[in-house]
Amino acid sequence: MCGIAGIIKLRGQTISDEYIEELVRELLIASEIRGDDATGIAVINTELDKTTTMKGGQKASDFVESKEWSTFKKKFKKGNIILLHTRSATQGSAINNNNNHPFTSKKTHAVLIHNGIIHNDRVLEEEYKIGRDDSEVDSEIILLLYDLFLDMTKVIKKIRGSMGMALYHNKHLYLYRNTPPVTVAFLPTRGIIVFASTEGILRNALGECNGTKLFGIFKKVEKYYKYDIPMDTLLDFNVDTESFKQSTVESKQYGNTGGYYNTKDGVRTWVRYSNNNLKGEFRP
Repeated sequence: MCGIAGIIKLRGQTISDEYIEELVRELLIASEIRGDDATGIAVINTELDKTTTMKGGQKASDFVESKEWSTFKKKFKKGNIILLHTRSATQGSAINNNNNHPFTSKKTHAVLIHNGIIHNDRVLEEEYKIGRDDSEVDSEIILLLYDLFLDMTKVIKKIRGSMGMALYHNKHLYLYRNTPPVTVAFLPTRGIIVFASTEGILRNALGECNGTKLFGIFKKVEKYYKYDIPMDTLLDFNVDTESFKQSTVESKQYGNTGGYYNTKDGVRTWVRYSNNNLKGEFRP
């Protein structure tokens, strides 16, 4: 389980740099419950097609206190889309920063954050003769397939596994979920759209903790309209028109995702299950 979150600044938004800095910080900290092995952020300027990332193998609450963070957060004002990720590592050590999200394509400059487990990543690599750049993570196959097809629907239909994800490319932000949840909120008084893995994370980040406690710069609970993305649903946000297009896309899910087991030599190993092979496949 990982946490994904993000912010879309709409034209005419009325928010200060301080507000965005605090909201990003609170989204990451609130998402830490879903993954504390690594944390990452991508700041995207859609007009310049420029993405700046920061990521590292540490939990969010430490990540936002780092010296690098104090410098990086100044870049928030230059981006109109911000993608966030808190990682619970299942494949690929978080010590190797190439395994941490967000992932950025060297070919198309597409940017990906993903929560879930892909079961047929190696099969797809072999079928389409595509290899991961520097990572050991199953999530990267989503980005590699997108580079190949430039069609989010086609990518989703090729993948077997669980997906709650956001992928940005060429002034389109795609949000998709099958089994993992994703909730989107529109803040009309601020002119921003915010999404996260759960509404609870959104509520905490927007100033409400357990229904009562307020913190950060938020003096009141933010009012928002929320939308829980239905299962097997793809949202396509067009940056130019500032509108969403929704479609139903069914992926090839597995009923069992797997779990951690200790092998005879004491090595903690992730075992993936499929509906057809319940013995699973050992994947470090």
